[in-house]
Amino acid sequence: MKLKIFLTAMAVCFMGLYGCGTASDKYISKYKGANGKYGFYNEKTGKQISLPMWDEASFFYEGLAMVMFNNKGEKKYFYVDITGTVVIGVGYDAANIFYSYGYAHVAKKNEKGELKWGCIDKYGTEVVPLVYDKVSHLGFVKDLCAVANFDKEGKLKWGFIDKKLNTVIPFIYEGGKVSYGFSDGLAEVELDGQKIYINTKGERVEKR
Repeated sequence: MKLKIFLTAMAVCFMGLYGCGTASDKYISKYKGANGKYGFYNEKTGKQISLPMWDEASFFYEGLAMVMFNNKGEKKYFYVDITGTVVIGVGYDAANIFYSYGYAHVAKKNEKGELKWGCIDKYGTEVVPLVYDKVSHLGFVKDLCAVANFDKEGKLKWGFIDKKLNTVIPFIYEGGKVSYGFSDGLAEVELDGQKIYINTKGERVEKR
């Protein structure tokens, strides 16, 4: 509850002090304050955008920056826009930046304390549910997303799901560059210790 009140107060503060500008994030950078925490400022104008209040902060990607608040050892991750306003305030247990495809992979602990991963879009919509042991950092590439779960033997196995969350390529691959998804219709994967290529139907093909 304290964290929720804190974030709401900061969001109102930022909007009141700095407005909801639409400037590009090109000149927005992070800085470290005297208190050891991070805030943001405009490199071009020198104007402070947000107070140093975050224990961790990324640079801006796709108009959003990932920030982390450490509440007595409990780390929670959020996303702020170029005004410093918290726009995705779920409070994830682990998170990463948004990449060029417009997705970020995030995680929360389940009831067993296990970290489960999924993907969100720039509006905070959960496009891949947080139920997987690993998820591609790129999200959906060519309408398919690489996801992985540990099998009964404790081995991580990758497969692909579509945007309707159907498994279209089974969880049988061991790694390789599977998390990078498809490029020119092919994905590099590893099966039985061997690097191979598959198409979007999961068929093995030779790379030309």
